[in-house]
Amino acid sequence: MNFRWFFVALTIAFAAGGGLLWYESTRPPDGSLGLSENESPRHPVTEQMLLDTAAQTSKSLPRFTLPTTDDLEYKIGQPNGKKAQLVYFVKDGCPCSFDAEPFFKELGRRFRNTVDFVCITNAVRAKAKDWAGRQAPPYAVAYDPDQKVIKAYKAKHSVYTLLLNQRGEIIKMWPGYSKGILTEMNSELAKAAGVKESKFDPKYAPDTKTSGCDFSED
Repeated sequence: MNFRWFFVALTIAFAAGGGLLWYESTRPPDGSLGLSENESPRHPVTEQMLLDTAAQTSKSLPRFTLPTTDDLEYKIGQPNGKKAQLVYFVKDGCPCSFDAEPFFKELGRRFRNTVDFVCITNAVRAKAKDWAGRQAPPYAVAYDPDQKVIKAYKAKHSVYTLLLNQRGEIIKMWPGYSKGILTEMNSELAKAAGVKESKFDPKYAPDTKTSGCDFSED
């Protein structure tokens, strides 16, 4: 009798362990919970947002230089003739950016040597440094508290993303993220970098296109 209960307890322990391993494998890389697949987005991407961002394709953008959290300067939208550039926008304190950040870190690691990645936040220097310190992204974090670049590039919400070619022209602009958007983003990055595309698993990303907090709101 005692042996039977021992084996029952052992079976339960193994089952629980397997569940824990599955849970750990589906969590974001930074350990946060993120937005679950079936959870309704705080800021769903609208049809108008898709139309507005699609209209930016092939446009050239104003060129800027912004300070970064490591006390350097980063050139935004200035073609170097060598690498494409991905510009990812983050609003200070936006929970949507915390949910999306692990995906951009993964893309940043994938294309570290072939595409220039930069995160632009509207936070002041101290808060931008805090974000960079906590998130540890594998790319530069530039701060734009006056929102000069954010407004010029028509990034209305956090998690908006631009991919620019080597001439500084927009290849694609996305008004948020989802499994489909991230898969497309990975494909476009590979094309822009001139490298073979490898499969990108968005794991726990939402199926529904979701954006971030409005930059015009405090």
